[in-house]
Amino acid sequence: MAEIRAILREGFARSEQAIARHDEAIARHDEAIARHNDVMTQHNQAMARHDQAIARIDESIEAIQAQHKLNQQAFAQFTAGLEELRILVANYIRGRENL
Repeated sequence: MAEIRAILREGFARSEQAIARHDEAIARHDEAIARHNDVMTQHNQAMARHDQAIARIDESIEAIQAQHKLNQQAFAQFTAGLEELRILVANYIRGRENL
């Protein structure tokens, strides 16, 4: 009988040790999950900042493109004005030569 009790005690002790190891493994697993969640939160925050930066860049590109179009139009008008001035000056010079 004492032998059976000793075997039962030893089995119980082993079970308690296994449960303790299992609880430690669960605790480590929970810590790993918490670290993973922290990393994912940081990643999501970085992605949000990235998306905001891209949106600002896109807005800047649109503004630059609009300004470029206005500059092209102004340059075309300026060039046309210079051509008109050239013609006027040429006509003036011809007119002075014909006096």
